[in-house]
Amino acid sequence: MHRLLMFLPLLLLAACSVQQQEISVPAQVLPAVGVTSLNLDVNVGRITITPSSDGQVHLALSLQPSTSFFGMLTSSASLAAVQHATISHMLNNGALTLGVQYPANTDSSNISEHWTVALPPTIAVTSKVNVGELNVSGVASGVDANLNVGKVQLDVPGGPLKISTNVGKIQATVRSLDYSDVALGANIGKVGLTLDGVSTGSVQKTTTGENLDYTMKGKNRINLQVTTGSVQLALLTH
Repeated sequence: MHRLLMFLPLLLLAACSVQQQEISVPAQVLPAVGVTSLNLDVNVGRITITPSSDGQVHLALSLQPSTSFFGMLTSSASLAAVQHATISHMLNNGALTLGVQYPANTDSSNISEHWTVALPPTIAVTSKVNVGELNVSGVASGVDANLNVGKVQLDVPGGPLKISTNVGKIQATVRSLDYSDVALGANIGKVGLTLDGVSTGSVQKTTTGENLDYTMKGKNRINLQVTTGSVQLALLTH
């Protein structure tokens, strides 16, 4: 019994290490000819989008299987799905849609997807994430995203932005003033706007939240909204 008690922490540690493992799916490089927008939806996981330097679309994906026994043991059925998964893609009218193809008769529920995508800055991004994170940098043609629970972090040179989150945080840095209007809102929470590091705009407080509308002389629009959480936008002239 004493030996069992000694080995139990080691078994739990091993189980936890199995839970944390991520399995990489074979990467892909796609031509960007004819691609004007990228669509990528994730149930649980993280998406990171950066600009590519060679005019192509680079796709990298790692998957974390679902777990059992209070999150300490990897589901064997889920592991089988992850080990044989591939990246799927479809181009239709300029829209490149990405996804994961799992083998038939395997358990793909609750698998965490961690995407890393590099693409030409001229490609716009649309995305939906149920639970997780969306990180976008260098995209100049716009981002349209919706998250249920999680965090959005943007650092872009410009383009229209429309982001909504049910519960979470939106942090955006935009290196352009080419906008006609800016709308920030939090039903429950706070919003903030800075211009070259200086707070600007008039925050309108509600019973539980804040709103901010700011007008400029450009052509694009920024609309960042959370139901519960915070919105912070930094506009830079350089």
